[in-house]
Amino acid sequence: MTSAEMEFPLGTIKLEELTRSHAEIILHPTPTDDPNDPLNWSRWRKAINFSLVNFYVLMTFVLVDIGVVAYGPYADIGISYGTINDGWALNYAGLAVGCILFIPFVYKYGRRPVYLFSMLFQMASTIWNAKLNSGGELLAAYCLAGLGGAISETIVQITITDLFFVHQRATANGIFITMQNVGSYLGPVAAGYVVTGQGWRWMWWWSAIILAINLVLVIFFFEETSYTPNLIGHDATTFEDTDEQHPKSIDANGPSVKPKEFSGQNDDQAANVHDSVTSVERQDRYKPRTYRERMAFITRSPETEHEFKRHFYQPAIILFTFPAVLYAAIAYGTLLSWYSVLSTVESENFLHAPYNWNASQIGLFNLSPFIGSVVGAIIGGPLNDKAIMWLARRNDGIYEPEMRLWMAIPTIIICPAGILIFGIGLAHVGCMLSSVETQKG
Repeated sequence: MTSAEMEFPLGTIKLEELTRSHAEIILHPTPTDDPNDPLNWSRWRKAINFSLVNFYVLMTFVLVDIGVVAYGPYADIGISYGTINDGWALNYAGLAVGCILFIPFVYKYGRRPVYLFSMLFQMASTIWNAKLNSGGELLAAYCLAGLGGAISETIVQITITDLFFVHQRATANGIFITMQNVGSYLGPVAAGYVVTGQGWRWMWWWSAIILAINLVLVIFFFEETSYTPNLIGHDATTFEDTDEQHPKSIDANGPSVKPKEFSGQNDDQAANVHDSVTSVERQDRYKPRTYRERMAFITRSPETEHEFKRHFYQPAIILFTFPAVLYAAIAYGTLLSWYSVLSTVESENFLHAPYNWNASQIGLFNLSPFIGSVVGAIIGGPLNDKAIMWLARRNDGIYEPEMRLWMAIPTIIICPAGILIFGIGLAHVGCMLSSVETQKG
């Protein structure tokens, strides 16, 4: 890291080198020569890891939202709408509390054990939901489901940071949001047909079966992504190598080898140290981990006990010290609350006159918000990555985190408008249908 880069505010980085004949993307964070560094993994390894994470996210939001189609059948066993809404609140409370509770363990023991425990929690909650017979059991099962799925809001973003560079992360987060929306909106569509054809308990049994399959896949194929680099400095201006595992930059003509500075030394040391190791010597130094090592249940980090405790309270402090982060958190939390409002309102209103919809019809209602969410994920994902590259180029190659907020401007108008239209439409269409029914009677 150069002295100029050290003067940048936190999160601001040099993203493009504009002094060459063509713009060249500077990779951040800087990858090492180590093949065990997740940033150096091949595309298929990243794809497998990230696909398992996204399927976990999908199933988490399936479990959060499919209960909406069973409001009518729940009433048949004596569970009131009020109790179901309380369970819904406990579900979201579990999501919120678990976000804070599990973060320190992710840094201390690795991603794999927390993912696995989370999936076991979710399996337990689905089996309990399939067998429950009282409102108290529903409240407990919903709370357990929320705790089990909490890391879908935290560790997934940590995994994205482990695997992807800065200029790729909006695309990865766009995929994450899309999977979240698939679970939230298409999950109830499928669950509605299951309830109609097999009964409400089977929507939970099918969820348990799918979670069990994903658990097996995670056990055998999900690699630990936490990584502690063993950095060795070399002169960034003279070191050249064509080895495929060396970090690369990206330009308009495709990937090209770009020398890198390593932050293990200061600038004066880096300028005087020349690492002339060959590819064979580097392979001896960085031996790829075996399959058993990659699938270890626990991967301890070198952090101290003080750092472990700090992770419990630091996130909240960070939110209040960076306005852009606080705004993004409030906006995201508001959208999640809208998920909950939409689900509960549609169930309580569409089950009864003048609509009289069944479970499958209520599920199909979620197709329209799903279509809108896909469009939003594209705007906030791939288009956002392209936007920050364009903005960084206009800013002498300097990327600032706040640049991503420009793409949020359309949603500031569209989201409130959509909520308003939904509420007004629900009220007036219901009144119109009631009037028609009254006239017919």
